[in-house]
Amino acid sequence: MSDKRDCSIDGVEKMYDKYVEQFPELNLIDIGGPTGLPLKDAVSVKSGTVVLLNESELDSKCMLTSSETNLEIEDLSDEAIFQLPKNLTNIQKVQITSDHYGFWRYTLECAYEHNFSEFPITEEVIKQYETILSTSQSLLVETSAC
Repeated sequence: MSDKRDCSIDGVEKMYDKYVEQFPELNLIDIGGPTGLPLKDAVSVKSGTVVLLNESELDSKCMLTSSETNLEIEDLSDEAIFQLPKNLTNIQKVQITSDHYGFWRYTLECAYEHNFSEFPITEEVIKQYETILSTSQSLLVETSAC
């Protein structure tokens, strides 16, 4: 499948803004909060609810790494990758998405390629990051099986 999404930082911001704007209107996940943004509402009412990877048609249209695309985080420009955490924080008001996991995987791959003699980051930090990512992914598998 060929995808014609705009992978510039402006294109990513527009897709993510559309996602946050349209999600409440579609009422895809209603946890009874005031904003219609599930994860933001869960945090504000301290419900303990975690909202993640509920892929809807809106996700297919607005996420870079949805099941509808052949895109990966590394397909973005360097500028877009550097600014992606800011944009991921914006869509996190709704839920943890495939783009969050794609970015986390990408940063882990970059860390594996890192020359540790040039920058003071320990290999232990990388191992802890890998453990967190693999644990969260295994929890996703268990949750989706329920």
